Amino acid sequence: MSRFLPQRVVRKRCVRRLLPYLLVLLLGLFVHGPNVRVPFAVDDYAHEAMLDRSWPLRRAPWDLYNFVDGSPREVRALTDAGVLPWWSHPQLSFRFFRPLTSLTRALDHRVFGTSALGPHAHSMAWWIACVVACALLFRRTLGDRAAPVALAFFALDASHTLPIGWLANRSFLVCVAFGLLALWRWHAYRERGEKRDALVSSALFSLSLLGGEYALTMIAYAVAHTLVAREATVPRWRSALPWALPLLVWALIYRFGGYGSQHSDAYLDPLRRTGEFLRVAPARWAGQLGDLWFGVPAEAATVFRWSPLRARGTGALLLASIAAALYAMRPVPIALRWFALGSALALVPVLPSFGASRLQVGANIGVSAVLGVLVVRVFEALVRKDEARRGRWTALAALLPTLLLLYGHLWASPSRARAGALDMVFGHRRELAMIQRAAVRNEGLSDARVVLVAACDGQTLLYSPWIWQRAGLAMPRSWLGLTGTGGTYRLRRPERDVLVLEALAGPYLIHQPEMMFRARESMLRAGDRVELEHVSITVEQMQPIRRVSFRFRESIEERFRLVVMDRFGMRETPLIPVGSAVMVAPAEVPP
Repeated sequence: MSRFLPQRVVRKRCVRRLLPYLLVLLLGLFVHGPNVRVPFAVDDYAHEAMLDRSWPLRRAPWDLYNFVDGSPREVRALTDAGVLPWWSHPQLSFRFFRPLTSLTRALDHRVFGTSALGPHAHSMAWWIACVVACALLFRRTLGDRAAPVALAFFALDASHTLPIGWLANRSFLVCVAFGLLALWRWHAYRERGEKRDALVSSALFSLSLLGGEYALTMIAYAVAHTLVAREATVPRWRSALPWALPLLVWALIYRFGGYGSQHSDAYLDPLRRTGEFLRVAPARWAGQLGDLWFGVPAEAATVFRWSPLRARGTGALLLASIAAALYAMRPVPIALRWFALGSALALVPVLPSFGASRLQVGANIGVSAVLGVLVVRVFEALVRKDEARRGRWTALAALLPTLLLLYGHLWASPSRARAGALDMVFGHRRELAMIQRAAVRNEGLSDARVVLVAACDGQTLLYSPWIWQRAGLAMPRSWLGLTGTGGTYRLRRPERDVLVLEALAGPYLIHQPEMMFRARESMLRAGDRVELEHVSITVEQMQPIRRVSFRFRESIEERFRLVVMDRFGMRETPLIPVGSAVMVAPAEVPP
């Protein structure tokens, strides 16, 4: 019909339709824009080291997410160098199949060098691709009225902060961008049955899986659609082929290629540690659902002094009220059924990892679709004069929860996202400044073994040598962090080449960041010994661990440097005399 209209009218209609989507995109750029200024952080340094060949092991440009493959040889080499902490399990594995995302990081290194600005702008481009692909999917499935509203819920969500600001987490954006485009074309295939749509969607699903295992959150929606949607031109079994075949190939590669994680409590492999995964999965799933729907982190329930059971029960009631409101304003679009189910299923692939909002990008798509339709339905029912009395009363009853949802998702969550991005920018800058300005003698540093008494986080524990190198200091021969747990310690030197670290404020080696490198089921016990190239480490007191001794194989005075970090910064400190002890202040970043 539009071909019979004047070109000016057609252009006006196109602009009018595109305007809401462009407005959402601009708002999203404002909310997430500060992420472009975030420096390199944590595993970003590992990728840079792999690419400039300063990493102890060689990695191909497509294999940068192979941090350690689980072989005792690799674990020992990385532990001797200090890239892994000394308490790491001898068969620790962090190896993920993300070749496409890995190649994008290699491209960053080649094009932008050591700058962090360009790579973060690259990540922002992937986020824009996610928003555009989501707009295409929502417009096809939700209609012109609900699609822009649903897109606003998606684009302004706080779950996007870390995937944009942390380059190592770009894999989520790559998976979601290709996954949304795949769902867009796959939905067209189900309705029209054209082979071209099937081939294109299958190729896009394959690209999403090459981005990483987060593509499973996108396939969850295809599974939900296959189970729920009935009105389709293509039979269910045939419509599943475009996503099932790439998934099967990916699963075989993942399984027989030795990918995944082992001997870590941070990432639970459901196939290898099924019992432990089933034990923690319900609580993680409930916490993620509460954050997804109501925009409040699970730990924020303590602000109201609610028990976890009461908070989750209240969340379940609110979810039921949303479902009841939608049902009362029926007919409920079939799209909402598979979007809602897909959102719940999309949480399952991320449950092996400890909870964080960065894992909710995929699941947030379905939540945004449901909330977008709910908002439009409620306001349409209130303003439409011919609405039945029952529908009008239902809309009035749903108005207050709807306004609360609008506040939570379109004000509180974006505010949290922008504040989180700014915290990342200035927090990382403060920490980088502390490490770069470390008061350490550069003379002879390349041949020295540095001992960091206590670290405040994973970055200072593992990657300080690479930050030093970028600041002009020499890369030390090896690096040894004694502990990654905050608190007060006493450092003793009972013998010439022996140091003993005692925790005074509480135990260490049993906290979540430390369990990343050794699962609770294989926790070190009293009397256990860890042998490294230059030191023999013995756990002397257990239940909980409070005392560990470090017997060095080389002269401490000649070959080792002792470094501490507290509110005064990171600095080299003289070795304490034999037979004496010193109190070590908690590790922290100066304000």
